[in-house]
Amino acid sequence: MQASAPHTLGDESLLMAFDRRLEEVVRQVSHPAFRALLLEAVEGGKRVRPLLTCLSCESAGGHARDAFDVAIAVELLHVASLVHDDIMDGSLVRRGRPTVARQHGIPEAVLAGDLLLAIAFRLVQHSSPGRNGEMGRVLTDAFVDLCEGQAYDLLPSNGHHDRKRHESIVEQKTARLLEAAGLLGAMCAPCDELAVRALGAFGYHVGMAYQAQDDLLDHVGNEIEAGKSLRMDARNGRATYLTVAYARPDPVDAIRVEVRLHTEKARRALEVLPQSDARQALGDLALSLIDRRK
Repeated sequence: MQASAPHTLGDESLLMAFDRRLEEVVRQVSHPAFRALLLEAVEGGKRVRPLLTCLSCESAGGHARDAFDVAIAVELLHVASLVHDDIMDGSLVRRGRPTVARQHGIPEAVLAGDLLLAIAFRLVQHSSPGRNGEMGRVLTDAFVDLCEGQAYDLLPSNGHHDRKRHESIVEQKTARLLEAAGLLGAMCAPCDELAVRALGAFGYHVGMAYQAQDDLLDHVGNEIEAGKSLRMDARNGRATYLTVAYARPDPVDAIRVEVRLHTEKARRALEVLPQSDARQALGDLALSLIDRRK
């Protein structure tokens, strides 16, 4: 099932426009070989985070173009985190291709992730005059959470995880960036604080559902269909919903319940917003993430 995204930016669909803008900002890098490496790094993916950002803006009464570069910044931060994660996990495949570290080397991958982060924060700095400082804080807080969550996952202080700690890690590593996507999109629109909080809550619960589904697919999926290395957390001794959150003989059904629970909470968060095509598209996006197979 594909997410419904009927909105356009000019004459292009949002997904096509995201790809074009990502290429534009990366092409500003002066070093030709490194520019080519970065263009490879940003290719592919579902573009969930920028789509959520732009649709949140439209749901709150704005236009996709108002949040466009902020949405690209969120995606760049996400891609940077994947490049760095693949180094830490020793992953070989990402988005159906060799990881940046595997193809170009670890030093190059570290630098690529760093530069993508820098570009992301520069985009926010130059967007939405009057609110770019506040937006920068939202993105910075999400990035700090992501790094701290990764630290707890990589270097558990007590040598083991429990369910509460694992859920906190999921919040930090996944849900907070999607929450930021919803918040940032709403902040680009002429809406009240209730709408901003609602779209942040939507993103948060989508993120919690997304990670639970991701852990499930990591357990039952195959690498060719997923387009990335699977079961790396298990190989590296890290916690997942399968190993910690629902450590039972057959935890799959329990995880599916968790996915549905957070998805329903996400959809209920949208009820404070007026009916619109963009709000419907957000609800469809949440459901599409349940049905995904990769």
